[in-house]
Amino acid sequence: MERNRKNRKLYTAREQFYRVHQGINYDFSVDTTKNSPETCAKAIAKFIIS
Repeated sequence: MERNRKNRKLYTAREQFYRVHQGINYDFSVDTTKNSPETCAKAIAKFIIS
């Protein structure tokens, strides 16, 4: 959390998310909010191998 990181102002992550990822098309992505780390890792490995 930003609160735990002494060098961050609150809510900057939310603001930066849209700025950093705006207009970028990725070859592959995983939804870490809906999938377990294991499921994401398997999907990444499958993408790399294919």
